[in-house]
Amino acid sequence: MSFALRSRFIAVLSFVLVSSIAGGSVPVKADEESNPPFETEVIVRTVNQFKNTVDVQNFIQLSTSYGVDVISMNVKQDEDDEVPSGSVFYQSDIAPIAQGYQNFDALQAVITAAHAAGIKVHAWIPQFHDQQAFLAHDEWQMQALVNGVQTPFTGSNGNEYFVNPIHHEVQQYERSIIQEVIENYAVDGVVLDWIRFDNYNMDVSDYTVAKYQAQFGYSPLSIDFETDSPQREQWNEWRTDQIGQYVGDIRQDITQSSKPDVQLGVYILPPEFIEVGQN
Repeated sequence: MSFALRSRFIAVLSFVLVSSIAGGSVPVKADEESNPPFETEVIVRTVNQFKNTVDVQNFIQLSTSYGVDVISMNVKQDEDDEVPSGSVFYQSDIAPIAQGYQNFDALQAVITAAHAAGIKVHAWIPQFHDQQAFLAHDEWQMQALVNGVQTPFTGSNGNEYFVNPIHHEVQQYERSIIQEVIENYAVDGVVLDWIRFDNYNMDVSDYTVAKYQAQFGYSPLSIDFETDSPQREQWNEWRTDQIGQYVGDIRQDITQSSKPDVQLGVYILPPEFIEVGQN
């Protein structure tokens, strides 16, 4: 079963109130003395909400009236719908700028208006769901084992595009986008997304197979990914460790940047989705 389509509350035409990145329940009216303070955060898909400065001004005005503390806006497209995943909504020298945003820096517009209203801005930056990088670099494509054949993974519907989370060049590319945002924009936080695999049977590109075999002495292509076994468990733990190390590298990048106090968060699937390597 594919989990390329995630379940998440997204603010598109209406606000969705969530707690701070650290987690928690949806805020309710209660006695301030018996409850710790919280931040009201809205998660926004830029392509649906911020097409021009008027959109931004209207959104900030509405956010202020609802007492919003944090706006988490995606600065890199997450899905393959209105624009290809991997397209960005700011003036980048690294990633392709989304169609319609070449002359409109949505990230800067939101930061300017939000900060003037006392609202923080978090840059929501999806990672490995990236059509732009997938099509530009064949060697970066996530490979799944399908009927015994290494096959570029494009989701259950054939139009999802993933790059290999384990490939060092992919990691360098995605990290460079985060670094570019932090160094050039006054964001208060960064939130990672799509930082996972989609099932047990990936990535099985030659790059990953060689790396795994060098460490464990056998090829992951020999694993029956449909059946629970010590080999599949070892494979999944290794993939999960690779993701964890990657997040640690990003944390170090932020610490060593000119803005070491920028917060880091991650959007993840529920823990029962162990096959995505995200535990």
